[in-house]
Amino acid sequence: MSIVHPLDLRGPHIFRCAQAGCAECVERLLRQHEGLVHAVLRRQACGDAAYADLLQGGRLGQWQAVMHFDPGRGVAFST
Repeated sequence: MSIVHPLDLRGPHIFRCAQAGCAECVERLLRQHEGLVHAVLRRQACGDAAYADLLQGGRLGQWQAVMHFDPGRGVAFST
């Protein structure tokens, strides 16, 4: 099932749509900001943990950040 969005979803509207339960918007945001997860992992990689395990944990954290982000506060998601 695909939702046709009447709004331009490049701005804060995509976060509101994702938080309302739109799986398409959630996936788009996660793909769009995947580089943030890799950047944090490269900076904070632990010794014995497998990169794939760290990546999975990072993606879970990214999903939580998307679901709780408030675009009305005037800060960029990447910060």
